[in-house]
Amino acid sequence: MKFIELTNSKRLAAVDDADIERIILLDTKWCVRFDNGKAEAIMSTRRFGRKRHAILLHRFVMNCHHTTYPYVDHIDGNIFDDRKCNLRFATFSQNGMNRSKQCNNTSGEKNISWHKATKRWSIKLVIEGKPRHIGYYSTIESAKTARDEAVKRFCGDFSRLN
Repeated sequence: MKFIELTNSKRLAAVDDADIERIILLDTKWCVRFDNGKAEAIMSTRRFGRKRHAILLHRFVMNCHHTTYPYVDHIDGNIFDDRKCNLRFATFSQNGMNRSKQCNNTSGEKNISWHKATKRWSIKLVIEGKPRHIGYYSTIESAKTARDEAVKRFCGDFSRLN
């Protein structure tokens, strides 16, 4: 494992020994791309003709940096770990299943929210772009157990439990 220095961060990006030579041959600087203050990806830019194009490190490592599909998913959610053992191809839906909980989450649990009308915890998943209601539960613990079972059943290897 080798590390790449990032120009706008004190963090380092991890890559496989086999990929470091290709990355060095690009002769470019790498930085962290931020979206609303959250680190989103490791990127660089290259000039192709008159235009500059972004190169995302995880897509470069997986040899699909010239296309937008397939998606490349970080298995553990750590964008600074761009080793092949932590990357896999995914569909848009699968990539979304592996997201962490949202910053505006009020229950503290992914996919679980309080339903005021029934005064119970509600579980909702989005599977292949379609919302799916799992059920209502009186305690947060029973809702977490049911959510974990549903996520494993519908999301398989792409499920991320809290």
